[in-house]
Amino acid sequence: MYLSDSYQAFDKWDESLSTEILQKTNISELLIDVEDKLIRKKYVSSLDIEILAAKLTNVETTEDLKLAETILEKFRRTSEALEFQPSLAYSLVRNYLDLGQKERLLPILQDKVKYGIFLDRFSANLLLNSFLLEKKYKEATQVCTHLMLQDEGDDRLTRALGLNACYNFYLTATDEDFKNVQEEEDDEDIVKVKVNFVRNHTNDDHFDLIDKRKLLGKTTAYLGREGNNSSIISLQILGNILYKKFGRICDTLQTILDNNELQLDETIAKTLEKELDEYVYDPLEAKERLPQSPYRRLELIPEAARD
Repeated sequence: MYLSDSYQAFDKWDESLSTEILQKTNISELLIDVEDKLIRKKYVSSLDIEILAAKLTNVETTEDLKLAETILEKFRRTSEALEFQPSLAYSLVRNYLDLGQKERLLPILQDKVKYGIFLDRFSANLLLNSFLLEKKYKEATQVCTHLMLQDEGDDRLTRALGLNACYNFYLTATDEDFKNVQEEEDDEDIVKVKVNFVRNHTNDDHFDLIDKRKLLGKTTAYLGREGNNSSIISLQILGNILYKKFGRICDTLQTILDNNELQLDETIAKTLEKELDEYVYDPLEAKERLPQSPYRRLELIPEAARD
């Protein structure tokens, strides 16, 4: 076990669920009532959603759980969504863990626009702990990536759990795990319209990053960014190897050379040597990384350009 029972505070959580208002609330009736309000009035209070999230541990079927997720999505489109408390994410994580449905949280965390759920350090640690105990390193790494994208990895315990997940996933991952799935558009779905300008393809190397290997690397490097011992600094270098940030690797290697108490892990050193031997400089890829205007001029027909 990675987290102690005292950290997980099971007794305190059970105590919070024993309040009078929660005891009187029937989850099945609440689901129907909240959905009806959203359909008829397009409105439901944030308090209703908080109560619903706290009572999810009492749902009896996956259909009720799906309904709760649909309600959460609809609530996100209302003005009251601005008022919901961070405790909502904590309640969701607690109850999905109790229900044995933690995998269902991953697409919810992935779609911030649709659901708007952001983990705090406590809910993140509970979720990471649960995945790690079951050796579900891929799922735990996905949680870490969400934290990296939102810059929510300041807690030392979160970083430790996250590095554990990322490194174990790196060791056990297959080529299939890093395969990028691209959705092909049917010709019938493509609609051409005339516009004043055409946007250049841009990649901010953060939210636009879809390469799974680079995402793992960036996440690992992010979690190990404040490393002060050989193990964590070695993982930071591993992350930047996967992320293809060789300039950062050089800076970290210089830090190791300047400190007699630090040394690079031998396995990761061999990985770096192999990566450098296989690396081929691509000028087009390098050019794409340079800052560009989001707009480009349309090419005119020469005869039209003379006019």
